[in-house]
Amino acid sequence: MTDEGEKTPPKAFLIPIETLHVTEPWPIGRVTIHPGTAVDGWLEQAPPVQYKDGTPSPFTTEAVNHARVGSFAEVREAPDIENAIDAVRASLDVLRLFQQSRTSAQTTTFGLSGDVYSARIHYLAVWEQSAGGFRFDGDHAGWTFNAEAFQDWLTSETFQFLSMALADPEPPNGSYRAAIGAQLLARAVMEHRPDLKILGVAAALEAWLLRRWKRSQTMKLARAVAWLGCGVQDNNLCCHARPACPYIHLSPDNDADRERLQTLRRLGRIDGSGWRCAEWHRIMDWYDERSGPVHGDPSVVVESHASEAQYWVIHYLMEPIVGWLSTHPDDPITDLETAMAPITDPTGWKAMTEALDSLKTFNSPTLPPRPPL
Repeated sequence: MTDEGEKTPPKAFLIPIETLHVTEPWPIGRVTIHPGTAVDGWLEQAPPVQYKDGTPSPFTTEAVNHARVGSFAEVREAPDIENAIDAVRASLDVLRLFQQSRTSAQTTTFGLSGDVYSARIHYLAVWEQSAGGFRFDGDHAGWTFNAEAFQDWLTSETFQFLSMALADPEPPNGSYRAAIGAQLLARAVMEHRPDLKILGVAAALEAWLLRRWKRSQTMKLARAVAWLGCGVQDNNLCCHARPACPYIHLSPDNDADRERLQTLRRLGRIDGSGWRCAEWHRIMDWYDERSGPVHGDPSVVVESHASEAQYWVIHYLMEPIVGWLSTHPDDPITDLETAMAPITDPTGWKAMTEALDSLKTFNSPTLPPRPPL
């Protein structure tokens, strides 16, 4: 107690995570997750307060029992329990992305109580007679990270950067964007409605790669993602390992270029046309679906598309994007726009722009070949 009679914050808060197991202390941001058995060591250092009859508070006993079942999060220098819980949730969000990025598919997850959606829903189907049934909805609760996963965590530049971003009380813009985007993406992972999932995926990409602007946001996002991620799955990045693509070379800020991009989108939708940049079109299509629920029509979102968006971002786009944010801490968006700005036109660019301008009102069953760059 202080002289004024006010309570001083605890040295640490210990918060059980029953659905998660770790084999050793796992630091993430301001939080360290410990194996459940380690709680006994804490009790030896700080014995539980006891009633006059020598028994500990039932709340203490219950918290300890919950911690022993799985793991527990240690949060130091938290002013109150609400702040500590927020820190744990943010850390578990980053850890959830680590889990997702290292697996192809799973139905198990982890989190604090209330975070993991798992339910058995009973129902009656009514015909001339009624019949009861049930459906399981949500994820199975429970996950174990072994020693090999911990070494993978320690050697991952992406996740070590995210961990440091969570721990920084005054993060630079790149770290702040990285942490917020990761938390939005992790919330999308936990979402089961496809319309809300696609909203979360799009929001994560926006937090990472866009500044607030009034026009051409979709094309700006598609261009940034394509520059950072087109071909990353094959280690064959566009504009890096291979020549510039018109989808990236054209600037959405330029009126003429924006019209050419609109023409490219129409042409790219034609199968086998040779005009298509899959990465750019993928982002544009996701954003179109995201616009449905934003403007009151969630029916446009296809469940498989929302799941594909989540998978693609976590497995192929997240690490190069976060990598850019980590190496451009002060103003990553301006730095990215500068890097994408064309210095010289690629070979054959005049023929390309002339072709796009001539195809602006294209309406023919015979598609002309794309001029080479």
